[in-house]
Amino acid sequence: MKDAFEAAPKMLTKKELQTENYNLKDKIRNLKQQIETLKIQPKISDESLVTENESLKFKVEELKRNKLVQDNAYQILQIKHAELSERLKI
Repeated sequence: MKDAFEAAPKMLTKKELQTENYNLKDKIRNLKQQIETLKIQPKISDESLVTENESLKFKVEELKRNKLVQDNAYQILQIKHAELSERLKI
């Protein structure tokens, strides 16, 4: 008989039940707060993503053009340097 009593689930006291109830309510309150926080966060629309993508494409093209201009300027400077070096040799 004693073994059957020990095998049975432990009955919680009223105080333990109240504590458990309070903890569960606190967890529920925290989860609700997290849900509200997630609802408040702005959603990025497809239109804004497309706009941002186009803007980034434009910036990339501008950087490529700037790189080409720099490369061309460097080549021009090299040519002028070579020409001046040739003149000085003469």
